[in-house]
Amino acid sequence: MSEEARNSFIGTLVPGDFYVFLTMVIVAPVFEELLFRGVIFRGLKENYPSFWAFTISALFFGLLHTNIITSIILALFWSWLYYNTKNISVCIISHATCNLIGFVLRVYIQKGNDINIFYPIEEHLYLISIGLTFMAGLLFFIMFKRLKYHQMEEKIIDAI
Repeated sequence: MSEEARNSFIGTLVPGDFYVFLTMVIVAPVFEELLFRGVIFRGLKENYPSFWAFTISALFFGLLHTNIITSIILALFWSWLYYNTKNISVCIISHATCNLIGFVLRVYIQKGNDINIFYPIEEHLYLISIGLTFMAGLLFFIMFKRLKYHQMEEKIIDAI
């Protein structure tokens, strides 16, 4: 992104956008992941089969959002990330990335820009957003696993 384009985008933000950004991209992902993956999913996982932990926590998450189906799909993905990494930070980063995409689109549309420039993909923006979130989450998952592997490798080398 060129300097001029970045300044143009930042210049269009109003003071209220800062609070929306803070809430959408920082506070909500941290709070929601700690609650839904850290408390609800983990608690269900300890007391019920995995299927029910994934399903019930995703349904609760979906019911708290306006786009229920998309939210359930994302919640299932973030639960999978948490289940496989045992690290809530990976989920928070992936969730924040998803919300950042939504924030940028929100500001873009709010400033009077026409989303018809995305034609014929405008009907598929939710799917594109979910896809980008999955890719970001998988990248964080891979990075986390590699980091864990390298840390274990270093401990073995140090022990020798």
